[in-house]
Amino acid sequence: MAYMKLNADLTEVTFTQSRNKKEEVQLMSGEMLNRNVTENTVIAQVPVTADLSKIDGLTDDEAIRFRKSIDQQIVEVNEAFANNAKNGIFGGYPVIKKTKKDDEKYANHFGYKPGRKIGEFIGVVEGAKFRTTPVSVAAIEKRAVNQEADLSTNKSYFVTKKEEGNISEFLTDRIMEICDYMATTQGTANQALTIEEVGALFKAERLLFLLVTQGLGYKQKELEDVANNEHRTMFDDLVKSSRSTCYLRSTRLIPAMLAEYDAKQQ
Repeated sequence: MAYMKLNADLTEVTFTQSRNKKEEVQLMSGEMLNRNVTENTVIAQVPVTADLSKIDGLTDDEAIRFRKSIDQQIVEVNEAFANNAKNGIFGGYPVIKKTKKDDEKYANHFGYKPGRKIGEFIGVVEGAKFRTTPVSVAAIEKRAVNQEADLSTNKSYFVTKKEEGNISEFLTDRIMEICDYMATTQGTANQALTIEEVGALFKAERLLFLLVTQGLGYKQKELEDVANNEHRTMFDDLVKSSRSTCYLRSTRLIPAMLAEYDAKQQ
């Protein structure tokens, strides 16, 4: 029989298999005694998004059962963070049951789910803190202010940035608005926008590419020489720059990443 155990931030799952074997031990009297011993063996450690049907050692029924369990617990974790947010409570990390003592420790905590097995989400978000101004509201207000600052058209804003010698900020400000929104979602960075929405952003990026190449008559190589790979450095700096971007490049849940960021600022 196989067992599963989620890791602390719900990014990986470990599968073990137990089997009984007979072992012969010698007593102090010199007498030999046969006894049954349970041996646990790790058969796989994979991302929670992995195709479980491809794991050797899992039956088809186990792969289906574990997939349903993992998906359900991810939903429950997202719901736990969302319910906290409705009450102005943010940050923290999901509690994965380690021992039976966790039932006693968290029995009176908000969201506690009795009967969970070791390695499963126990329903509690530990370390969350109350904030008078929810992050999601603050991010929405910030985007609204930025939109008003555009003076109804992006043209005036573009001209302002051009005159300042900071044309790139015309677009990086828009990128930050996207990141501000994604920071209010409850899944991973990859889940913050739908594939259709990401596709729409990609089309916009390709349109800008065609504007500066076919539209303005520049060769891609010419522009790459001018950019001198600075865009890669700019993205590296962007990821490190703020709370709204700290989850980029990560497969972990955004609320968990924000909680870690907040803890480091204290």
